[in-house]
Amino acid sequence: MKIYNRHLFPRMNVYLFYDAFINSVTIVKSLFCLSIEKNFTFVTHRGIKRIIEQYGGAPGQIVNSLQKNLGYGYLHYSLIRVTRPKHVLCIGSRYGYIPALCALACKENSYGKVDFVDAGYDRSHPKAWGGEGFWKQIDPEKHFALIGLSEWITTFVMTSQKYNKRFAKKTYDYVYIDGDHSYEGVFSDYLMFWPRLRKGGFMLFHDISQGANDKQSPFGAWKVWQKILKMHQYGITFPNQRSGLGVLQKS
Repeated sequence: MKIYNRHLFPRMNVYLFYDAFINSVTIVKSLFCLSIEKNFTFVTHRGIKRIIEQYGGAPGQIVNSLQKNLGYGYLHYSLIRVTRPKHVLCIGSRYGYIPALCALACKENSYGKVDFVDAGYDRSHPKAWGGEGFWKQIDPEKHFALIGLSEWITTFVMTSQKYNKRFAKKTYDYVYIDGDHSYEGVFSDYLMFWPRLRKGGFMLFHDISQGANDKQSPFGAWKVWQKILKMHQYGITFPNQRSGLGVLQKS
């Protein structure tokens, strides 16, 4: 700074002073003009209700439309918003609830895509696991387009084994397993896609509590999860008598 310069203070200091003044005015205005919103929420009842009803948010996902609760959907959505995965894989969904929320998170990140895989079996098939043949009856692209997600999700109506062979070299940052619920089926999905999960990525298992107290139950995700917890250092369990969710991060 030159003492005899026309501008006594450097231009940068003037800018800093101006910014400080504006910030002060903003703080004062907020103190005296802030309105109190007792019922404020960043989520809308209308949006939550539509997602739950349109994409089949079932009790197993711990949803509650009246309480504006997306259940496990919040966890998937939040993890994807925070970690910003490039490649997401969802295996199994009756009407697309979790795949839709994963795709919505990618859409709002403006980054990432979801591959959704479902065999499309109906109740007559021994491996339907609650499926109703929905994905063979409708156009999946139009189904997800109902809330503007068609560009962020691709549906593959096939078994996870066929998908694995078709995309043998693809890697993932986020994998959700909710397809074949037998011990063999869940463990097979784990063995196929864990090696292709990138370091730091997440793998989530649904229904890890279902059937745990019934020796005759065909559900085997709980057995797989107990085995996985002995194999890996980082695993989080969200127990629930109806379903349950396991979260595993690759170190």
